Amino acid sequence: MSLQDSDVSIASFMEKFFAETCPQEVVGWAESHGLDIGLWSQVDELGLTLISIDEADHGSGGSLTHLVTMLQAAGRNAAPLPLADTHLAAWLLVQSGQNVPAGPATVVPGTPRDTLEYVDGRLRGAAYAVPWARDADTVVFVVPAESGRLRIARAKRTSLQIVPGTDLAGMSCDTVSADDLEVDASWWPGDPDAPAARGALLRAALMAGALSAIFEMTTKYCRVRVQFGRTIGSNQSVQQHLVNLAQAAATSAAAVDQAAMAAGTQGEIFASFAAKVVAGREASLGARAAHQAHGAIGLTKEYRLQQLTRRLHTWRMEYGTEEALAQRIGASVVQHRSLMTFVGRRQGTTEFSTPTSGMRGRV
Repeated sequence: MSLQDSDVSIASFMEKFFAETCPQEVVGWAESHGLDIGLWSQVDELGLTLISIDEADHGSGGSLTHLVTMLQAAGRNAAPLPLADTHLAAWLLVQSGQNVPAGPATVVPGTPRDTLEYVDGRLRGAAYAVPWARDADTVVFVVPAESGRLRIARAKRTSLQIVPGTDLAGMSCDTVSADDLEVDASWWPGDPDAPAARGALLRAALMAGALSAIFEMTTKYCRVRVQFGRTIGSNQSVQQHLVNLAQAAATSAAAVDQAAMAAGTQGEIFASFAAKVVAGREASLGARAAHQAHGAIGLTKEYRLQQLTRRLHTWRMEYGTEEALAQRIGASVVQHRSLMTFVGRRQGTTEFSTPTSGMRGRV
């Protein structure tokens, strides 16, 4: 599938596709059984798995804006697919001069507990909380070197030891181990914060989509639910919940869109981290407002709200919490003495002075 810039039909097509292929029953099945290979084949055939990867690199073409549009549609429908993870893996490999393998892929996000190291062409150690690891064909590792640079390594899932786990959303989130495994690896050529920033932006896009669906769902519910002879939406306290949800959805979408448009500019990394901070904060407020407006029904398995809010809380913790990213941004602003100098200095790089352990920031 080749995407054309400024094609306004892309958003509506993706929304319709995910709405039709990812109903509540399909999402529930995936939480119990893992990746639906048939569903993955559909998105792969449409080229949705490699949007914004150049066609010369066997991708689908298009821009980062097209990618976040697709992820927002996926987030709105709680699509149980490693779309963000496969894109991130492909982008890391292409940027580091490696080819993109077929099939679903994931990236080791990095946690303080990880013990991974790359020595003399071999990978050893363990990585924790790796999304979709047991469902991926390829696992990509971002391994820091003593010089401060990064290596991008890859391995087939079948060559790794995987201990299954699940996240709050019910999706696979596993421990991955390598025992002196020979792997292909390349030096990361750009800013060492760029991989984490791209991962943060993609999670923010998913959250923005989910928040928009939660707002629409809650608004509809409050219009039809009658209590004490009138709709609950006429209650002032419930109206405040709806206002909070509207603000959360709009603010998150605006931050994500702004970050996507900053691709290739001097402020790209700052905008991506800032979008994740905004989306994470709004996800917390929005999930709480939605459940307060719905009451107990919002927590039931039969109602879709909990599928979306559980994902919001999962995505908030990946590729940097609000607190962790805000600290990184704040420390760098202090280092550069002004926000404008930090965001817009020469060569388009954004270095963060706060030490990190991999790409998943935690406080």
